[in-house]
Amino acid sequence: MLGWGIGNELNLRATNNKVWDAVQDIAAMIHEVDPNHPTTTMLAGIGKNEVDYIAANCPDIDFLSVQMYGDIVNLPERLSNAGYTGPYIVTEWGATGHWEVGSTEWNAPIEQTSTEKAIAIAERYEKAILADANNCMGSFVFLWGQKQERTPTWYGLFTENGEETEAIDQMHKFWTGSWPENRSPSILSATLNGKTRFDNIKLKAGQEYVSSIQAVDTDNDTLSVRTEVLHESTDLKDGGDFETRPEALNELIKQASPEKVVFNAPTNPGNYRLFVYILDGKNHAATVNFPFRVE
Repeated sequence: MLGWGIGNELNLRATNNKVWDAVQDIAAMIHEVDPNHPTTTMLAGIGKNEVDYIAANCPDIDFLSVQMYGDIVNLPERLSNAGYTGPYIVTEWGATGHWEVGSTEWNAPIEQTSTEKAIAIAERYEKAILADANNCMGSFVFLWGQKQERTPTWYGLFTENGEETEAIDQMHKFWTGSWPENRSPSILSATLNGKTRFDNIKLKAGQEYVSSIQAVDTDNDTLSVRTEVLHESTDLKDGGDFETRPEALNELIKQASPEKVVFNAPTNPGNYRLFVYILDGKNHAATVNFPFRVE
């Protein structure tokens, strides 16, 4: 038991400060029942409005918790602008949020590869967590598991099958000072029909296409591949609520290797994604997916 967290991102699109009065009531009750553990509340980002109100009206909140994703590199500036100088924990951070990335013409967010995520997470840990040794008490990298949110691979540091991705290697290095004994593969480049994920890929129904992947493995493990075509997710929720996994169309895959995936485009017009998982045979994976439209 580290402490008590009250509410989660209660400031997210909220306008009524009275919610913090309820947080104070709960925090006071907790201190009566358990005086040996501190209380906090988890904020979506951090702003002057909630900081000022909590400081004036919530004496039983012992420290604040902050949750940010791509914007976390600006956390020192955000804290300064909000006027918060007390202790804090970053209770969520990790991959760039699906609301923070570019999208296709049909509004499908473009996901980073697992390699790009690991690079970004390393930069964010150095700039936002390690940079404030005085007030930052630590952090929780999101997500030490797997979930469907926009895609099955967006936020999980593990795949659905339990394979570890490069982000875990990176945090292992930060926390222990050395790389893990066996590391995850990396994706250096990836194209579909000669185009990148950012090129608004449009395919013709039923025709054959090729995805080319350049992957490497630091340990020189023999690489294999797992791949699937999914419908673009339409069960889009807010704030991490449960989303159903899109239907897979795996009968479309004709040939797959770590270097090349050959598949037929779906016969029905619509929005889809091709997912490629590069595996090292030792429970590690690299991931990339391509949003595409069938016309």
